[in-house]
Amino acid sequence: MSALLIKNLLMLLSKYFPTPEVGVVPETIKDHNVVPQDNRRTNQTKATQSDTSPDTKVASNSSLQPLSPQVKVHVPVPKDLLTNFSSMRTCYGRMFYNVSKIIKIQPPPLEEIKELLSCRSIVLRQKAEQCANIPSVLCLIQNECSLTDIELLHSVVEDMKITEATGYIETYRTELKEFCKSLSISLCLNERFASIPSFQCETVTLVFDWEPEEHVLQDIKDILSKVTSYIILKEAEYKLRHAISSKEKETIKLKQELLMMKVLEEESLSVQSDTESIKEVEEEPLYEELTVLSSQFNEIKEENKELSDKIFKMKVEYLRLLTLSSNTDSDLTNVEDKDMERIVATTQSALEDDEQDTGAPYTLEKYSYVEDKDMERIVATTQSALEDDEQDTGVPYTLEKYSYEYFREPMSRFPGFIRGALRKNSAETEIWAHVREPIKKALLKSIILNMSSPILKYMGDYPSKKLRLSTELTDQVFEHAVSHEVLRDEVYCQIIKQLTFNKLRFSEERGWELLWLASGLFPCSQVLYKEVNQFLRSRIKRWLIAADIQQRLYKSTQSGARQYPPHLIEVDAIQNKTTQIFHKVFFPDDSSQAFEIDSSTRSRDFCATIAERLGLKFIVGFSLFVKIGDKTISVPETEFFFDFVRHLTKWFKRARRKDANLNLTYKLFFMKKLWVNMTIGKDRKSDVIFHYHQELPKYLRGYHKCTRDDTALLGSYIYRVKFGDTRSHFGEIPQMLRELIPHDMLREFHPEDWKRAIVANFSRHHTKSSEEAKISFLKYVSRWETFGSTFFEVRQITEPRLPEILLIGLNKNGVMLIDPANKDILATHPFTMITNWSCGSNYFHMTIGNPIEGSRLLCETSLGYKMDDLLTSYISLILAEIKKKNPGAVGGAGSRR
Repeated sequence: MSALLIKNLLMLLSKYFPTPEVGVVPETIKDHNVVPQDNRRTNQTKATQSDTSPDTKVASNSSLQPLSPQVKVHVPVPKDLLTNFSSMRTCYGRMFYNVSKIIKIQPPPLEEIKELLSCRSIVLRQKAEQCANIPSVLCLIQNECSLTDIELLHSVVEDMKITEATGYIETYRTELKEFCKSLSISLCLNERFASIPSFQCETVTLVFDWEPEEHVLQDIKDILSKVTSYIILKEAEYKLRHAISSKEKETIKLKQELLMMKVLEEESLSVQSDTESIKEVEEEPLYEELTVLSSQFNEIKEENKELSDKIFKMKVEYLRLLTLSSNTDSDLTNVEDKDMERIVATTQSALEDDEQDTGAPYTLEKYSYVEDKDMERIVATTQSALEDDEQDTGVPYTLEKYSYEYFREPMSRFPGFIRGALRKNSAETEIWAHVREPIKKALLKSIILNMSSPILKYMGDYPSKKLRLSTELTDQVFEHAVSHEVLRDEVYCQIIKQLTFNKLRFSEERGWELLWLASGLFPCSQVLYKEVNQFLRSRIKRWLIAADIQQRLYKSTQSGARQYPPHLIEVDAIQNKTTQIFHKVFFPDDSSQAFEIDSSTRSRDFCATIAERLGLKFIVGFSLFVKIGDKTISVPETEFFFDFVRHLTKWFKRARRKDANLNLTYKLFFMKKLWVNMTIGKDRKSDVIFHYHQELPKYLRGYHKCTRDDTALLGSYIYRVKFGDTRSHFGEIPQMLRELIPHDMLREFHPEDWKRAIVANFSRHHTKSSEEAKISFLKYVSRWETFGSTFFEVRQITEPRLPEILLIGLNKNGVMLIDPANKDILATHPFTMITNWSCGSNYFHMTIGNPIEGSRLLCETSLGYKMDDLLTSYISLILAEIKKKNPGAVGGAGSRR
């Protein structure tokens, strides 16, 4: 950095952060007595934001400016915020209670924690020496902490490695951060400080229309001091960066000027040197050489003149072609050729005059003999062409013209060029431009519902008590539009309106967040689509997110509209300035990978992406499963992924609304759902990652009927999968039999006998690898009729010939009824025989055969939803295959009631 830039930077720092005079100390937070205002009692608390400390020394310097007069900012604190402050105090107390409880359960050495506290300061050392036990130390730490400062507690937890308590501290910090942001919006602090030209020495006056208690007042001062300090420093940083950027630009410009002067000086010296050299050799015979050079110079001059004439003619022709090509409605067909020749000739004459006298202002007087109607058509056509190319010129496109036809009662209708000239002056009052207050009616004439308030609240233009980091505000913005198509254009118009001539950077950023979310939820109408597209294209150079919104909007027109507002993952992604969303997917072999998804991703698209990356040869039968709480539910392939997760979360929350410890976090699995059209060994990836690990638990639970020899052989395969060729774990086989053989076979042999049988079978296939052992296991069990089944243990109450406790298996062959005692298959009902079925929270009913005379099987189970989904999926797949082979085929296996 040059000396000039450093000097400018120091001057700039002196301007925004002047050094106080000797003896002048900015006042700290202090309380004032109650002052009557309009016969009402009002408490005022003044808080000055400063970083001064007792250790700071101020040197006298006559060159420094004196401390500028204080700028007073009045912040009214309504009484209804008392509940919010009390809630924050409760969160603080809850956090301290939980952390203290963990420390007391696993207390660190008393001397170590006292030594840690002693290293903080001399005063703290004296207080720590008086502590005789852990509770007294915790009391000391609590006294040293406050609502906004828990660094001492965090230091103790971190240094003593009390990992269980870290979560409570981080949760509290997150809640405090969100509360501060919400408080800043509620009290309009950004707007109050934005009106101050420079931050030199502010006094923030907190105005109460109620009398807070002393401890409540202290909490309010602490939190507001933290919030206002952050806003002041952020605004000062922004202005300082802007000023530094301006100075850097001036420095670069100055360097360029100096460089140019240096080049000119060198050229001058070079010319002078050449002249002196010529004088030294002027006696030499150079006449012939000078004659040749002069002739060449004249030739080059003539060529330049011809090229100049050609370029001028090309310019005129280009202007003529531009005017003709931009007339999409063929408005110029009525203009006679002689009129066009006069226009071109006049343009040429005007340009020639302008070339001769570049200092004179250019006028349109030479066009006076062209007919007015022709000129109006030409200007209108040219303007249309320029508007189509607006995105390249950087001119921001607005909904002004669109509003005249579709918006209700625009405030001004200036014609043509007058409206364009007054656009900047009238933008703040136009119905299509940014406002700070909610409008009273909807923008579009055909809409009654007004949705401007939640949009303004999200963007920070209007105060709101709701946290922007959750989905409450985004739900309010989009919940009606996703349900009613007629409201979608209104949402797009409202958001674009708030982005038009918006002078608040933070508000504009949040507006682009809303537009990004909207473009992933639903498209706008065809009429508005062109307007939105031009709006985005004209802002791509300044807002890179506009290009991504264009792509999302196009995808929405192709894939259709969503059914639910944005998921928290989508909202969190765009608020963290990222347009890429990665979701972790878990597989049956305990591995996991992250995959990129977007707002328009459907379940089948997600499955195809996963299968492609894993290298699966066949994707038929695979599905996504969402596990939330104790439920694992398959995602329908046609559903938007985020829509299904929101629907599932809403359903789960409603079903468990009485649960105080409700956990709405979920995990996403990718597994085999329908076991059809598969041959073991044909797709090794599927066998190794999915088929083996999904069949093994069914085998170990004893759902298949097998012999002792089957069990010993399969046990050896499972051992090889676990340990490979290692024989050192043979001695542990008796203890791990539950991991090697079915539970119902444990009593068939003594553990040592099982060990010998498994070791003997292991020696026979010693050349197999772990993957080959998985394939061998699958090939063996695939011969069983129950292979590939999903099993359900139910209690049936209708059929006396069947056991009360029944095992039902669903696979590609139909519904199997199995005796759980001996694993005998009692009956198999093909899907063509299942005519009706229904389910509830604790039952599953199924009609077999004729709907009137057929038998009904009523089962008590909590997994009825899984049986319903699996039965529906198998029948739908079979019907799809029949229709594919025979498009004229009609009919179905059954129907769900």
